[in-house]
Amino acid sequence: MRVFKLKFVIEVLKCIMFSKRSFEYVSQSSRVLTPTTLVVASGVLSGIATYNYYRSSLPSSVFLGLLAVISFLGVVMNWVLSSALLHASSRIMGGDGRLRTIFALNAIASAPLLIQNLLRIYDSVKSPNSGWRLITFLNSMEGLSLKSAIYYFTLFRIWAILLSAVAVMVTYKTSGKRSALAAATSALGLFLVYALLAGQVP
Repeated sequence: MRVFKLKFVIEVLKCIMFSKRSFEYVSQSSRVLTPTTLVVASGVLSGIATYNYYRSSLPSSVFLGLLAVISFLGVVMNWVLSSALLHASSRIMGGDGRLRTIFALNAIASAPLLIQNLLRIYDSVKSPNSGWRLITFLNSMEGLSLKSAIYYFTLFRIWAILLSAVAVMVTYKTSGKRSALAAATSALGLFLVYALLAGQVP
């Protein structure tokens, strides 16, 4: 078990460095659902960071807990929706792959967002009122605006989007251009959904 965990960590590190071979290794693993632990971990970190950021401005522990839960669910929802969009766009472009596989590989592709949330936890302790607190589910988004795009498309998210293109290439055996198009379509589609939802929130 320990050997498997160590091997998995090593493969994830290789994946985030754009190793197509490592993505292929994970896709062929019998424990294809293991990568989802990265999403759960990222969600937990996001919830903790959100709790820390708002602890001073929201004295009610109930609201703090609710914000943390929403932040966690936002991370999970982002993974689910982006995976579904990747699958749909790839199939439309003629790709042939399993939904289960893209869920697993897209979880690994989201690893940069886990790193981002680690940095947010550090920032939430050092500078609770910094701009990093705005980088969370639906927060800071003001409908379709440049500000919304800036807060949404962080360097870590762009990194994750590029990795999702590799995940698509491995899962659906599509060309680099089609994989990049699927990744871009998924990312923009998700941004539009979040921006429109945020525009409805008073």
